[in-house]
Amino acid sequence: MSTYWDQAPGYWGHIGPPLRPSASDIGFITDFVSQWRRRDLRVLILGVTQEYQRIEWPEATVLCAADREKAMIQKLWLGDPDRAYEADWRSLPVDPNTQDIVLCDGGLTVVDYPDSVDQIAQELYRVLSPGGYAIFRVFLPSPATMTPASVVDDLKCGRIGDLNILKIRLWQALQANPHQGVRLADVWDEVRSGVDDFDDLATRIGWQVERFDALELYRNCEDIYRLLTVDEVVSVFCKAGRFELQGVKVPSYPLGESCPSIAFRSEKPS
Repeated sequence: MSTYWDQAPGYWGHIGPPLRPSASDIGFITDFVSQWRRRDLRVLILGVTQEYQRIEWPEATVLCAADREKAMIQKLWLGDPDRAYEADWRSLPVDPNTQDIVLCDGGLTVVDYPDSVDQIAQELYRVLSPGGYAIFRVFLPSPATMTPASVVDDLKCGRIGDLNILKIRLWQALQANPHQGVRLADVWDEVRSGVDDFDDLATRIGWQVERFDALELYRNCEDIYRLLTVDEVVSVFCKAGRFELQGVKVPSYPLGESCPSIAFRSEKPS
């Protein structure tokens, strides 16, 4: 297990939009939920995103989750422990055609591209019922040229609102392509090389110094994140007629243009 994911739940309170979904992101999901006539929805969350758990699901909904990290399940899952599976998303312990909606917040960032993304798409096609929805929030690469040094300069000048935005902008600045991705330790190294004193910086730019604590998790972390364009995600999911794109929602919160939600409908025959 990655040390990062073992410790990450303890810092969850320091994380917010755009690294976690907002009310507008949830609204995009509930628009699709409202299209189902049945009340006994079967919903699977890839990960243990608490905002998804707290959605006002129809009373008879069966809500499950799958996460490969036991620590995340133990600390962040709010429901029945028997409905949270420690599992790889490429091989889910779920029967075929048994899920109506699958949700994933940022999960494609933490898997290999394109192979693992393709395997996840195949697996979701297997477990979704005909016409079921797969809805992902994704983090996009930057369409503009920026350097890590320019991002750190913006941080030091107070032009970055919070740590959540800082992380995404540094992912964008450091990624050359989605195959290579971004090593999280490199994010830490860029910030630390440009900032001598976190306490002093926090005072100058009006941040709580505790916000920098979550960045400590990146120190020496070999985990890789990958940012994918909407077109890259769509091309994998819609390959071979598995899914049909149903919509893309770009939220209005800061840096929301880099964090759209994408909805797919299973084209499996009924």
